[in-house]
Amino acid sequence: MEDPTIIERVELLVSPLGGIPQRRVAHFLDPIGTSIEGPNLIPHSIHFPFDQSEWPLKVTFHGCNGWRDQQKKWKEWVETMESIHRPVWIAAGIYGALKGSTYRVHTNENLIFGLVERWSCETNSFIFPWGEATVSLEDMMVLGGFSVLGDCVKSPLQSPELVEIEEYLENARRGLIGSKTNNQSRWLNYFMNSGKDYEHEAFLSLWLSRFVFPCKIGAPVFSLAVNLARGMRLALAPAVLASIYRDLGSLRKAMIETCGRNRDISEIHKLNLWSPLFFVQVWAWERMVSLQPECPQNYNIVSGVRIGRWHNVKQTGEINLRTTIDASGEIFLWRPYALAVEAGWSIFPKFYKENEEWTIVGGQNLDQGMESFVRCLRVSELVGLDCQEPYRPNRVAMQFGYDQDFPKWIPRSPSSPELAWYNYSRPIASDLRLYYPSRLFEPDVTTRYFKWWRNETDCQMENYPDVPPEHIAEETVHTSIDGNGSSSAGSMERSKASVVTATCTQITEGNMAMGNHEKESGTYDMIDIAKLERRIKNLENINSGKVPIFRTK
Repeated sequence: MEDPTIIERVELLVSPLGGIPQRRVAHFLDPIGTSIEGPNLIPHSIHFPFDQSEWPLKVTFHGCNGWRDQQKKWKEWVETMESIHRPVWIAAGIYGALKGSTYRVHTNENLIFGLVERWSCETNSFIFPWGEATVSLEDMMVLGGFSVLGDCVKSPLQSPELVEIEEYLENARRGLIGSKTNNQSRWLNYFMNSGKDYEHEAFLSLWLSRFVFPCKIGAPVFSLAVNLARGMRLALAPAVLASIYRDLGSLRKAMIETCGRNRDISEIHKLNLWSPLFFVQVWAWERMVSLQPECPQNYNIVSGVRIGRWHNVKQTGEINLRTTIDASGEIFLWRPYALAVEAGWSIFPKFYKENEEWTIVGGQNLDQGMESFVRCLRVSELVGLDCQEPYRPNRVAMQFGYDQDFPKWIPRSPSSPELAWYNYSRPIASDLRLYYPSRLFEPDVTTRYFKWWRNETDCQMENYPDVPPEHIAEETVHTSIDGNGSSSAGSMERSKASVVTATCTQITEGNMAMGNHEKESGTYDMIDIAKLERRIKNLENINSGKVPIFRTK
């Protein structure tokens, strides 16, 4: 697997929702294919014919408990440890993640189930009517503060002295907790502000077992805590994401099995999930504005960890998740973190550029921010504590600001964890030239990709309850927006100028439905001002946290 390559060429592009194609310079994230490859993407329908309360499936989301049921003393312990160990946390790349663990996130299990209905285990991505999307390494960095750089989480302790500390923690666990219980409160009360040896390692052990790799306090996290306490940077992001992919696949398979059972059978199938799946829920909140709960006005995002935006908010009211998700294409935010929000999120990472640019990212120009972005773009196998999952960013290039063409099909690799980690962590070529899109640029798809995706997901178009079929493939206009992600009258005029007298290939709703592209070269001297104004208004509402206006007939 090579370093990510950006392919630049002139291409006929169209919005993922359809409309009037435009020929312009496009940028694609390699590897791409010349034709579609791989299995049928449409997930087997698992629409449950009964309410969740009646499902013969009992799912326990262990990985969400730490974020939902905050220990009262945890925040106090974080603040105490921060005053002593802040430089170590920064060196280890866990400062933001530790600070983020003081937030409380309420789990919306119904939303997770609704998303899993659209999960593809073959590609580790969601299959929506308007395109393919997934939780990426970028989400782990921005939402959770986890590092994509560093050593593997499977790295052993390097000296007898460090092994002795691990043994000390294990002896303390046996004395306090025993082998059959998971009383994290006893661990906290025993070590917190105690002045005991290795209190810092004990603190990190609780954090890892409660918020990162939820499990009983024990051997799986002790070695990690010992290494982190010495400022050793570990790549937690790929390991956490691997566990999320694994559990999304496990939940989907369980839902398929349950859906196929006879409803008269009273047997309850139980499933325990241990990854922090609430990140999937927050991922959807960030992108699907119509699903967002109302955010409190007094929150503050600390240390660049965006999870603070959703502190202590709850979903209120009843919504039809299936139809709401399927109808979210018009206002789906491919790059939500590139937009400023109400408080605390206006200093963007270096890879969110104000203006597009090509640059050499290897050699002397390489810094941690740029290297992190390259890792997010690199096809790889993610190595977790107890799992290994494929990561295919080339399938969701629009999430990184690139245009989408046919993604090259890359099957799961049977490689060993050692080889998978080598491919993930190999050094970046010193002459790697990378294209950075503007953070406010809205990418498109090729017309051949659009035709293929429409044919693949044609059955899902019936799930657009609020959008008449003739409006699904309307004109989509790229607008210019200011540095804060909001629109202005001046930017509207610039947007109008960018689409007037555009010579292109017209694809009508009728011939698109039949799969035949009738090419009619012509000049479009007029645009629908009402649609353009509605699009700008939607962007303004997105920026202010309000639900955008849906298209109506």
